[in-house]
Amino acid sequence: MREFRCLIFADHEVITAYIERLKRLRSPLPAGTIRGIEYNATAAKQVDSVLTVISDEGEIHRIQIRMVEMAASLVDYCLNRKIPIPSGSQKWVEVINTHELVLLMTLTEKAPRTLRPQRLSRRTSA
Repeated sequence: MREFRCLIFADHEVITAYIERLKRLRSPLPAGTIRGIEYNATAAKQVDSVLTVISDEGEIHRIQIRMVEMAASLVDYCLNRKIPIPSGSQKWVEVINTHELVLLMTLTEKAPRTLRPQRLSRRTSA
């Protein structure tokens, strides 16, 4: 049996997930205001993201985010919010709905449920 999960994230959740990951890794983010995030899907189903930050001086910084980093950020985001993510599953990111949302998918192989034999309790009489 296979299990397939789709988790759809809004732009603000994607940005929050990435910023939380940067803080955890102690990586610097340019000081300023986040303008937004854009998704670039390639023919090879790779999704790279570009986070746009406008500094206090008016400079525009574009931060490239690879698909692997984005997937890791979204998985961490889910785990921090107690959303269950299967650990041994494949995870990838796709863009849907004309670049409005990012989709995180997981695919797992599950063993069929089997009935466990019931244990008989033996009581010893004194």
